[in-house]
Amino acid sequence: MDYQHALEYLYIRTLDFTTHGAKAYKPGLHNIKKLCECIGNPHLSSKAIHIAGTNGKGSTSHFLSSIFMEAGYKTGLYTSPHLKKFNERIKINGKEISDEYIVNFVNQQYQNIESINPSFFEITTAMAFKYFADNEVDIAIIEVGLGGRLDATNIIQPQLTLITQIGYDHADILGNTLPMIAREKAGIMKEGVPVIVSEYQPDIWPIFEEISLSTHAPIYHTNDILISNTNDKNSYLTLSIAYDKLPDITILHSGLAGIYQLKNLKGVICAAVHMREQGYNIADHDIINGIKNVIPNTQLKGRWQVTDNAPLTVCDVAHNVNGVANALTNLQAHTYTQLYIIFGASGDKDVEAMMALLPDTSKLILTQANNSRAVPTDDLYKIAIKNNLHAISAKDVNMALKIAKSKAERSDMILILGSIYLVAELDTL
Repeated sequence: MDYQHALEYLYIRTLDFTTHGAKAYKPGLHNIKKLCECIGNPHLSSKAIHIAGTNGKGSTSHFLSSIFMEAGYKTGLYTSPHLKKFNERIKINGKEISDEYIVNFVNQQYQNIESINPSFFEITTAMAFKYFADNEVDIAIIEVGLGGRLDATNIIQPQLTLITQIGYDHADILGNTLPMIAREKAGIMKEGVPVIVSEYQPDIWPIFEEISLSTHAPIYHTNDILISNTNDKNSYLTLSIAYDKLPDITILHSGLAGIYQLKNLKGVICAAVHMREQGYNIADHDIINGIKNVIPNTQLKGRWQVTDNAPLTVCDVAHNVNGVANALTNLQAHTYTQLYIIFGASGDKDVEAMMALLPDTSKLILTQANNSRAVPTDDLYKIAIKNNLHAISAKDVNMALKIAKSKAERSDMILILGSIYLVAELDTL
């Protein structure tokens, strides 16, 4: 198989979550363990940080990868989903896995895949573990795909685990209450391994404490880190910070400009300090530069990303209620005459709750991603009418953007959000 045929095989032979949603999810660790046994258990070869959460785990993973890169460590990074190309999921020092490696892995593991029948994500996870082991990375930053307890990544033995903000998402799989979701996310806690919780949420903190006690995993919240936004210049978020363990750092510039990154950065900073205490040579300037240079170091896209300045055009992969709420808080940092919102969503999300958050003063353009999970624009329009939102529709996100730009003045603002897959289809990304 060549590259194209290898990917087609993976997408057709197995169900991918992008297209099939919950049908693609195979809970449990049996398949991933069997597949990894076939390739020499590569997940046991690399030291790792394991990251779970509802919102912010992708940004957190990229921030930490950038910090370790600045410190001179050969750093593996495994995240999902990809925006433009499959290879984005697996990187070392910001460089994507090669087409050749993907082809070789699929060809070599063809019989095992046919025999074990793993999911798309399980195959991808095994590929990442093997790639990191083959290249002898110093540290691997591993983002959970979905949940935590039964996620394919949860066979690793990390040096540190980190849990970001908990919110409502994938209720059909993880549960429909925050405590139920939190318990699934907390399933990444390991015996004796420190765990950091980025955002202290009082209603679910007792669950984290309970599981940390049962696993003898020291647990840390980040309430002792004081961090605030002092300036937002679109490309960088300037932050004031006070943290006893980093007395010489008082100002940070974040390469990810969304104000919601304050929540993520508390966990990132705490994690960097913990890894330094474990013996990693991470200097203060590595933390400063890693946070500032996260985009050029890791090539992350779609997190409050400015794609144009006249009018100001921003895309964000916020795709659930908490994510959309976080993204909309960023509007407070901008001055504009008229706001245009381009919105689309997947059907397994609480779309009505997401759309209820959209300001009724905005001009809304409804559209949908090119996959079977996308909510049809006609259904979105009905919800918009119910919420007194002024809306029109477009066949795809690029047409929606073209319409918005044809109507907007230079002093206006265009915001694109609601679905990772919608943002991924932007030609301007």
